[in-house]
Amino acid sequence: MGRFRVGGHALPSWPTCRLAGYLAALMMVQAMAMQTYGALAPFIRTDLGVSASTMGLVAAAPYVGTAAAAFVSGGWVDRHHARTTVLLTGLGIAASLLIAAGFSTVTTVILGLALAGVSRSAIPPLSDRLGYEGAPLADRGFVFGVKQTGTPIGSALAAMTLPPLASAGLGWQGALATTAAVVAGATVALRHGPDSAAPARRTVHDGAAGVARGGPDDDQWAGDTGTEDVRAAVATKLPLVRQLATLIAISAALGVFMSSAMTFLTLYLVDDRGLAPVEAARWFALFGLGGGVGRIACGWLSDRAFRGHRGLALATSAAGGGMIAIMLGVAADPLIATTGALTMLIFGFFAQGWVGVIRLWGTELAGSGRSGRAGGLLLGSMMLGSLTGPPVFGWLVDTAGGYSTSWTVMGTLALAASAAVLVAQHRQRRRPPSDHDTSR
Repeated sequence: MGRFRVGGHALPSWPTCRLAGYLAALMMVQAMAMQTYGALAPFIRTDLGVSASTMGLVAAAPYVGTAAAAFVSGGWVDRHHARTTVLLTGLGIAASLLIAAGFSTVTTVILGLALAGVSRSAIPPLSDRLGYEGAPLADRGFVFGVKQTGTPIGSALAAMTLPPLASAGLGWQGALATTAAVVAGATVALRHGPDSAAPARRTVHDGAAGVARGGPDDDQWAGDTGTEDVRAAVATKLPLVRQLATLIAISAALGVFMSSAMTFLTLYLVDDRGLAPVEAARWFALFGLGGGVGRIACGWLSDRAFRGHRGLALATSAAGGGMIAIMLGVAADPLIATTGALTMLIFGFFAQGWVGVIRLWGTELAGSGRSGRAGGLLLGSMMLGSLTGPPVFGWLVDTAGGYSTSWTVMGTLALAASAAVLVAQHRQRRRPPSDHDTSR
């Protein structure tokens, strides 16, 4: 049966949409567990009577755990069946949340959330591997974009459900235990994933063409394709880490940028633009909505408009986010007052749209058998950037006495990352294909 077409483009098939939905569900479940702190922070602080600095350690714990484990969890993903990884990570997250809830001390809360981060670190690389190996070449960007929307959806679910549970008499411990039960149940339900669940054997063409299981299918794009970029990587015979070094650095830089925006945007709207907290929260919700749309749109555009050239979609997203960040630092009050809501929507679109595309580009560079490892490296670098960005942004706010310098610095960083992407892609396209690449 032929695929439906709109405007000359074939829509993703039902199996492709099913794969994307499954991966989004995996990401949603782990995001719910990672965002328990943000939703329950007021209850934990009141009950345990700890300082703001201690709460900062609690907030950082799951991300430190993820960053510490991500650089090795990708290798596990490449070597083991997906069902094994899903069960071990999901049940590990649930057990870690029970540790955090069971002893009611700040030490065990930090320990439990850190262990949850360690367990969670295998899920994003696993989703990268399954999306890379299971999706058709011409629909990979769409699949990666959809799966990355699971993260903001899971965060929103945690924010909407956990505080009411804690307020209803369960307390933060009961809310954490409920989350653990939900994660465990969802893990059992999701253990049967797509057919491409067994580790793939790497072929000589995989890293070059960025196509799972035996080389590229150029017929999926008529004419020039973005696989030219990744074919050139094997021609240089560079080690995997060196091939991905530029993307790892870009991932860290954009992690600094995105985490700073997500942490301080609401405070900026209240402190610098004079919005009421409730109104600022609404604008922040638009930022999140734009981010969800941007992740899907940038992935789809990398498939269709940019014909597989992932770097062009990545550079566009980073540049758009950087320019809007700089604008926030210099915009006059009337501009924010009249177009602020729309600005937040567009800002979220560009500032978060790159997340799926950069992960896809990395897995295509690595190829089958190494896609999980590449996903782990990119996840770890982004987590390190996410841990670095907010403290630096806050220090700049305190030092400069306002937000203008902070937004300008972060916007410039995003623009520099965009330029680095374009340079890297240009260099790859100029390299001749390998004599051993007979897959054309």
